[in-house]
Amino acid sequence: MKLSSWCSHDNVFRRNTDNGGVDSLVLDKMLKWDHPVILIPIDVFTKPITLILNQSTLHMVLFDDAKKVSQDFELHGIQYDISDPRSYQAGVQFLEYFEGKRTVFDMPLDVSGTEFQMRVWKSLIEIPYGQTQSYAQIAKKIQNPMAYRAVGTSCGANPLPIIIPCHRVLASNGSLGGYSGGLEIKRALLKHENLMLKKSMNQR
Repeated sequence: MKLSSWCSHDNVFRRNTDNGGVDSLVLDKMLKWDHPVILIPIDVFTKPITLILNQSTLHMVLFDDAKKVSQDFELHGIQYDISDPRSYQAGVQFLEYFEGKRTVFDMPLDVSGTEFQMRVWKSLIEIPYGQTQSYAQIAKKIQNPMAYRAVGTSCGANPLPIIIPCHRVLASNGSLGGYSGGLEIKRALLKHENLMLKKSMNQR
């Protein structure tokens, strides 16, 4: 991911961890958008994924069904369109990722977070496809070695999982640690990347 494609804001995107939906602060911001919110369903993984875009810019990745997400929008009076994945660059790149044809994403992003979160997320993007690092290693990389717990919290607040690959961050003992989408999804993403890497090596 090219860091130049990031657009950082002072306010923080948050997800509602109680029901897996969109946080009310995010919904309030979307009410002010000039265009309908674009919802792109990705239904090729073990759990439905919904991409949320403002025109062509990706704002959030949710491990939720697009119809469920749209219910949040309807309750708040937010206009939206559910679009075919291949109609947008973000959708195409996600499909390519799950088809094993893409290891790096390159698309316009609107990433919101604190200064510390942004440092963590930019560090996560540097973890190569199919590899892992520990929370402690990330803390050292951002020159705050005692902040490994805060690194974990920042991973949990990541609005763009898979794009910002927090699934590649493990505990120092090699265990999975945590994941906002659930450990089953984290395990499945790591398995997918390992399988695609092995397949690519076998084809050489």
